[in-house]
Amino acid sequence: MMAFNFLQLWKKTERKTKLPFSDIPLFSSLGPAELELVESHVRRVEYKKGDIVYRVGEKPEAFYIILLGRFRVISSKNETLVILSQGDYFGESSILLSRPHSATVEAKNDGLVLKIDKKDFQNLLSEIP
Repeated sequence: MMAFNFLQLWKKTERKTKLPFSDIPLFSSLGPAELELVESHVRRVEYKKGDIVYRVGEKPEAFYIILLGRFRVISSKNETLVILSQGDYFGESSILLSRPHSATVEAKNDGLVLKIDKKDFQNLLSEIP
């Protein structure tokens, strides 16, 4: 009988990705060398409906760009502030301001995001102003 690692079933998939970055509006003005630099720091992460990307008050760990799905931004009073979808991004203000997250972000349905870790995001900003 084959053994299954049930923890792997629950773990969000995170891996390097090959995507047409020039099709993402945020990166559309970048040249080939700049796109390659961004691509070298990006991971693709899948979220299931109801998954929390981060919670209000947590320290910022990454910048996120939505490829697929919808994500709900929730205030500290549990009110929906906005629904984000393909092409939208989040997490940058907490990194730039060096402050804890001011909202919670939850996957409204299964989704796929590009994730750039905080340190890589800051390095990319200095290399590609």
